[in-house]
Amino acid sequence: MAHARGGSFLRRVPVEAVFWIAALVGVASLDPQAEGITLCLLEHLGLPCPGEGLGRAIALLARGQFAASWAMHPLAGPAVGMIGAHVIRLCRRSAAAAPSGDQSSHASFPTAASHV
Repeated sequence: MAHARGGSFLRRVPVEAVFWIAALVGVASLDPQAEGITLCLLEHLGLPCPGEGLGRAIALLARGQFAASWAMHPLAGPAVGMIGAHVIRLCRRSAAAAPSGDQSSHASFPTAASHV
C-alpha cells in the first residue's frame, strides 16, 4: 500500500518541477573551474553577459564555497532560493489539485490545519 501512495505522489509532481530540480542538480554538478561553451546570446553578440559566471557560482555554492560563489556572481544564492521556492509552490499547487479521495497529498505537504 505504501508503494502505491509513493507512486501516486510521483505522478503528481509537475514536469516543470522535475525540470527545475534537474537543472539545479546539473548546474551544481559542474566543475566551477572549467571553462566551457556559453549559452548566453548576448555574449555571442559580443556584449557583456549579465549572467556571466552564474552557473559556476551555483556550483561553488553547492560545494559550500560561499565567499567564492559570491565573488563569482552575487545572485547565485537568490537564484537558487527563487527556483527552490518555485518548485515547492508547483508541488503544493499540484497536491492541492489532487482528487479529494487521495489522502497522500496531506501526508506529503502538511498544512497548518493538520497540526491543530
